[in-house]
Amino acid sequence: MKCSTQPPPLKGSREGYYEGLLSYREKDGSLEFLITVFKASREPLLTLAHEFAHLVKNLRSGNFDKHLRPPNDGVERAFDDQARKDLAEFRSTE
Repeated sequence: MKCSTQPPPLKGSREGYYEGLLSYREKDGSLEFLITVFKASREPLLTLAHEFAHLVKNLRSGNFDKHLRPPNDGVERAFDDQARKDLAEFRSTE
């Protein structure tokens, strides 16, 4: 099996949309979270920070409902900006 270093082609204009994934499940009455960063990610730490920003928003709002629909570019850009800020702060403390 050959692994691709390029992300899968996208339908729409949201670059990087399929490079990471935030998922959750309820187990024994508790929520468990998983952030997946795909090998195809061009910037894995940025992808991780982006998905973490989604997690923080969901935890603050208490809303974990995931609807299958195209991403909202404005919201996703805000997560990108937050991820860049968080990553810069992380790197400055290394």
